[in-house]
Amino acid sequence: MFPYATECVARPGVRLPEFIATRLSLNLESPGETPCALYDLDLTLADGEALAVVGTEPWLASALVRALAGAVPADSGGLLVEGRELAAGDPRLALIAPRPDGFGMRRVVRYLGRIAAATVGRHLAPKGLDDWSRHCLHLAGADDLAEMRLRGLSEASAVRVQLARAIACGASLLFFDRIFDDLDEVACRQSIDLMLELQQRLSCSMVFATDDVEQAVLFADRVLCVERRGRKLVWQSLEVDLLRPRARLDLQRGDATHEVLTRLRRLLGRAEAQSGDGEGAAVAPRARETDQSVIQLADWVSTQSQRTGKRLEKTELALGFVPLVDCAPLAIALEEGFFEAAGLSVRLSRESSWSNVSDKVALGLLDGAQMLAAQPLATAMTPNATPIVTALSLGRNGNAITVSNELHRRLAGDDEDAPPPDALQAARGLADEVARRRRGKRRQLVLAVVSPYSTHNYLLRYWLACGGVDPERDVRMLVVPPQQMVGYLGAGMIDGFCAGEPWNSVAEADGLGRVLVASRQVWDNHPEKVLGVTRAWAEANPNTHRALMRALMDACWWLDKADNRPGACEILARGRYVNVEAELLQASLGEAPGGGRGGQLFHAGAANFPWHSHAAWLVSQMARWGQCRLPGDLDKLCAASYRTDLYLEATAFGDAQPESAWKAEGAHPGEWEMAGRDRPVVLGADLFMDGRTFDGRDVAAYLAQDAIPAARPAVTADHAA
Repeated sequence: MFPYATECVARPGVRLPEFIATRLSLNLESPGETPCALYDLDLTLADGEALAVVGTEPWLASALVRALAGAVPADSGGLLVEGRELAAGDPRLALIAPRPDGFGMRRVVRYLGRIAAATVGRHLAPKGLDDWSRHCLHLAGADDLAEMRLRGLSEASAVRVQLARAIACGASLLFFDRIFDDLDEVACRQSIDLMLELQQRLSCSMVFATDDVEQAVLFADRVLCVERRGRKLVWQSLEVDLLRPRARLDLQRGDATHEVLTRLRRLLGRAEAQSGDGEGAAVAPRARETDQSVIQLADWVSTQSQRTGKRLEKTELALGFVPLVDCAPLAIALEEGFFEAAGLSVRLSRESSWSNVSDKVALGLLDGAQMLAAQPLATAMTPNATPIVTALSLGRNGNAITVSNELHRRLAGDDEDAPPPDALQAARGLADEVARRRRGKRRQLVLAVVSPYSTHNYLLRYWLACGGVDPERDVRMLVVPPQQMVGYLGAGMIDGFCAGEPWNSVAEADGLGRVLVASRQVWDNHPEKVLGVTRAWAEANPNTHRALMRALMDACWWLDKADNRPGACEILARGRYVNVEAELLQASLGEAPGGGRGGQLFHAGAANFPWHSHAAWLVSQMARWGQCRLPGDLDKLCAASYRTDLYLEATAFGDAQPESAWKAEGAHPGEWEMAGRDRPVVLGADLFMDGRTFDGRDVAAYLAQDAIPAARPAVTADHAA
């Protein structure tokens, strides 16, 4: 059926090996089946990689996965996990079967607690174990099963409990033994959706045994097809090079998905699925409508090269984003056809952290990305770093400071109807809490931000310092990816965080925390995310860069139309983007620009203009907290990193075109106007919570006014030449 293959190697990449099977030889057996022999299997699984095993006979995949999990003694060869030999009962891996293997009368929460106690919960008190177990059940959508007995679980409920077990055990390598294959159609679909969501939350490597090729394609980066020939087992590896995150709807659209499914079925000797009948119904992509009465947007709107008479240097782009509400410009530009209208074919890559984003852009794995506003400045002041520039801001506001329920009660009281404290009042309340903890010799509060070089970090520190809290001495600061903030808060690993929406709203909806202060209360209309590309890429692709900026500005304009916000929430709710309920996203975005919890603006108030005064303030905070020395030529640094010249080349009628890239930050309590190239530019309020102003003329003098920290940063030469 397919040629004998003796080696399966990991895909090339930067990830280190998590699991290695080297020259593994053993006998595979199953009741009622003729045993077969496995000889000299070499297999490498990279950190975070997912592998699916599918057999020409259902029992083969299950038997091989159990062997790889160490459940079958090897005749020769061996298994390594994280560089060390695998031993029986090794806590670094977990084998997840369709049903729990505990005592049938045990309650679900106790079952998970016993599993966690042997691994991640060894240092937790009984109450902590119970909380962790219930948190894992919540992530698996199984809150209602906590008090049930194991023997009373239905097949679908048992699978949800087993998914919670996969989270609770804390293993770095998970083996799933056909856990969805025996479910009915509805339960199977629900469980697959849940598993796809958990794959985005969990950072461990996974191996799936399944008889369903569609599951294999959805879950895996690589599929191992196995077949018995006589008394021997042969295998072949198939790459699944599809964009993540994935959803079941991906099976119904796209030539790439259809091609992978077709190749996999042929390897396994299975007939092609017919539309509407059997496995994989409606997998084949629909042909495009040929009805001449239908006008396609791409056929009606001229491309960028047609409008300008300039050829695009590159038309196929890969852009990165992190799942947040403010990734909306990229998602809308793709889904509403703005990229296509600009002559661009764009692939969006969902990334797990901001460090991933900047590294992939710097290495050329991505053409550009949604980036933190300070990232171009950080690379400019880091020797030997790949210079990153931005010519486009993607919006204003959008973050919040969220704390645990207990800490919120201490700072704001128990009255649910009481107005929320203002930013300064809340910061002073936190200072009192810090002092109480110090007097009682209790542990320091732990607060998390998404990156050291983020407005979240600088605004959180600014807020703390305004209240008299030294972020370096009085609290402990951690860096946590935004989509993991809620989990860390629920598990009690942090007391609060500053992150972008929707994760603050998610924490409240899940009952795990309360929003204390919105970031716009610290600095109104502060910068947030930008479009970042390397300086070399911008110089090599000027026409493509302008087309890309133009498409994103159009998407930002679309987002700031009140009638479009509900539709934007429906798009962002999809699994490939933010993967959060549309109702929560609506609470984040609001019904009009500047509304909602985040107060986000995408286009209004010159939201896309890369202000040098914004860049200068960010540099001042980097210097304030010891990340850099003040540059000798701040104007030069800002002009090299925040390319207003490229922005102005890309703008069109209706876009803000200020005459100056500098303005006095913190000097405007409401809407105001400044001179523009063609007409005045209307701008919004920009007050800081403590009433200070920043004009960028003398940053050292500005920082000298700060009581925290006491030591003042030195001045050094500029790195952004």
